[in-house]
Amino acid sequence: GRFAGVSMVAYQDSNPCAAQDAIMACPIDPTMTAVAETHGIFAGAPPPLECHPNAMAGGKRFTGAWDPSLSCAGDGCVAYDGQRAGNVDPASVPTANSFGRNDVQGCCWWGRGPFPRGSAGTCMMGKLNYYLGKRAFDEGRTSSARYKEIDFCQDPSAICRGAYEGDPNSNAEIRWIMGMLYWISKVQAYAADGWSYLERLKQFVDGGMVDAEFLEDVSRIVTRGCHDQSGCGNAVS
Repeated sequence: GRFAGVSMVAYQDSNPCAAQDAIMACPIDPTMTAVAETHGIFAGAPPPLECHPNAMAGGKRFTGAWDPSLSCAGDGCVAYDGQRAGNVDPASVPTANSFGRNDVQGCCWWGRGPFPRGSAGTCMMGKLNYYLGKRAFDEGRTSSARYKEIDFCQDPSAICRGAYEGDPNSNAEIRWIMGMLYWISKVQAYAADGWSYLERLKQFVDGGMVDAEFLEDVSRIVTRGCHDQSGCGNAVS
């Protein structure tokens, strides 16, 4: 089934804000509905990620288990544009995942932007809204409210969709700002168990920028959330 989560944590619980930043986090709205802007393009790829309330018309709604080998002809292949195969297994039944969920209510916080693992959760998107979005404008920070009409907490997919209709180059702007916000907050500021990103970066530059171990450590921070191979394994491509 397509249950909401990454690295054994539900999306809404991923990458929580530090205590001093908690006021910036997006609130979790159980009535929220969202659909991802992108999806796989291979034959039989599942439809985009989505979240929706449990209480929908017709009773509790589950996602079902997607089978890429099934035909979609009977449904008109309308799960997404260009669908060629794949369908929900009609015999599938709701089954809880490893953290006890069998629904996608409130799980609207998958990662957006160039670092999806690090941006997942309510913190990074809340910070984007706090500094540059509708919340900045509503709370009087008008000079920084570059996207004053976009509430990124109500519409996080705007990060991928963009703010400028018909202008794909400008629409990439929000995604990269999201990436820079994540990098500044989580990578540049990373310090754990005697390992500091800024200190190691200086050593890397002073050493001629040939230390592959530093690059591996940074890749692990981005993809695993920690630097030490013995503690968090290999970096993920």
